[in-house]
Amino acid sequence: MSVTIQDILTLPALTGARLLTNTSGANRVVTSISVLEYASTTPVQAEITDAIHFEGNELIITSFANVANDVEAQCSNIKRFAQVGEVGLVLYYVGILMPKVDERLVQLADELGFVIILMPENDASLAYANVISDVMQAIFLDQMNNPVFAVEMLDEIAKMPAYQHNLATVLKMIAERLHASCALLDGNRQLIQSATWPRNRHVDWQKLPSSGVYRQAVRANQPLGEFELVILAENQDLDVYARSQAAAALQISLNLWGHDSSELNQRELLAAIVADEPIRVRRLAEYYHIDISTMHHMWVIPQFFTDDYAKTRRELDQLNQHFAEIALMERYEGMLVIIPKGDLENRIWNQWAKALVDYLNDQDLSASLIRCQNVFTTTQVKNAILLIQRSAVDARMIFARKAYLSLADLRLAQEARELIDAGADSTKAYLDEHLEPFGGSEQSELVATISVYLLDANASVSKCAKLMYVHRNTITYRLQQIASITGFTIGDMPDTMTLYRLAAVIRLVHTASA
Repeated sequence: MSVTIQDILTLPALTGARLLTNTSGANRVVTSISVLEYASTTPVQAEITDAIHFEGNELIITSFANVANDVEAQCSNIKRFAQVGEVGLVLYYVGILMPKVDERLVQLADELGFVIILMPENDASLAYANVISDVMQAIFLDQMNNPVFAVEMLDEIAKMPAYQHNLATVLKMIAERLHASCALLDGNRQLIQSATWPRNRHVDWQKLPSSGVYRQAVRANQPLGEFELVILAENQDLDVYARSQAAAALQISLNLWGHDSSELNQRELLAAIVADEPIRVRRLAEYYHIDISTMHHMWVIPQFFTDDYAKTRRELDQLNQHFAEIALMERYEGMLVIIPKGDLENRIWNQWAKALVDYLNDQDLSASLIRCQNVFTTTQVKNAILLIQRSAVDARMIFARKAYLSLADLRLAQEARELIDAGADSTKAYLDEHLEPFGGSEQSELVATISVYLLDANASVSKCAKLMYVHRNTITYRLQQIASITGFTIGDMPDTMTLYRLAAVIRLVHTASA
C-alpha cells in the first residue's frame, strides 16, 4: 500500500478540506510534504527554487502569500511544480491572504494532473504544523507496515517527467525511504552515482567507517552487467528486506532506463564534473572511453523544462550536429548542459547561438542561453554552474536585448546584486555618488545612453542610435560629453567597468521593482 491523496483527505488535520481538482488525482501517491511559501518572481526566490532537489511525489503546503493577487504567478508556480513531478498543493488562508481561488488555477491543475486541496476558508486558526504532522505520520506508518517498496517506487518514478527516469532519482528516493546514504558501484568498484541522507551530508565513499555499512549485489541485464549497492546507515540497523528491496529497485531501473548505457554514463559523468570530483571524472571517463581533454567550453540553458524531453533532445541533437561534434549533452538540476568537442571559431559560436535561440523561441521555451568559455577543470565547471544558478535571472534582466549571455555578463550581474543586497541606504548612497557628475538623475539622456550603449548595443554607435531612435551623431555627441565628465572614453578599460556597474545596478533596481 501507499498513502494517497484520498487517504490524506481523511486525516483529522484536513477536516473540512476540499479537493478542488478532478477526482482522478485522488489516487496519486504522496511520499513527502513540504512548505513552499514563496514564488519564483524575484531573482532570490528563483535561486532558492533552483537549489531545491525536488524528488517528485511531494505534497506542497502554501498560501501564495507573496502572490496572493497575482493569478499568473500562481499558475506559473503550479506549472513548475507539476513539471518536476510534485503531486499537488494544500492551499491555506483563502479569504484571508488570498481573496479566492481563480478558476484558471483549477483548470490548469486538471490539465497537468496536479492536485489542489483547499483548506477551510476564512479560518486563521489553521496551522501548517497539524497537516505536516498527520501526513508524515501516515507515511511513516505505511512504510513500517509495508516494507515491500521496489515495484511501487519504480511505478511512481515512471509517472514523473522523463528526465527524472534515472539512477539519481532512484538513489535519492531510496535514501529518503531508508534514511541512509547509498551509492552504486560498477563492476570495477568505481562510483557511478550516490545520494546522501540528509541531503547536505558529504560522504567519502573511498573511506567508509567500519560499522553501519551494508553491501548488496545488483545484477542488470547485459550489456550493463553487475553492480554493487553500498548503504551507509551508521545509526540504525537495516534488515535484509529493506536492503533487498533497495537492490531490486535499482535492478529494475537499470533494466528499464539503463539500456542506453552511453546515455546513462554521460549523465553520471556530468554529475561528477559539476560536483567537482576530478578523480571520479577521470575514472568514469577512462572506463567509458570519453575524452574529457576535448571539453573546453559549454552552453548552459537554465530553467530548461519541456513537456517532452525525449523529443526535444532528439531535435537538439539534429540541430547541434550542424555546428560541432558533441562530447556531452545532459540535464543537471533543471538546466541543460551542452559540451562540444574542442575549440570552435567565433563565427561558428555565433551561428550556433542564433540557431539555439531560434529553436527555444519556436518551442516557446522561456529559457536563457549562456555561453561558458574556457572551463577546463571540474572546479571551473562547478563555479560556472553556481554562478548561473545565482545570477542568470539578474543577468537576463540587465541584458534584456542580448541573444545570449556570457559568464562575464553573469559576473557583472552578481556584482550589481551584491551592491543592491547591501541595503536600500547603501544602494542610494552608491547611486547618488555615481550619478552626481551627470546631474544626479537616473533619467538623464547621458545616463540612458550609457545603459543602452553598454548593455544593449555592445558599444555600437549605430545600434545605440537605432535603439534610442536618434541620429548616430547625437550618440557620438553624448559619448563625447560623457568622456568630458568622466575623464576617459567609454571603452577604455578598466575605467569603463565603473559605468558598466552603474548601468547594471540602475537596470536591475528598476526592472526588479517594475
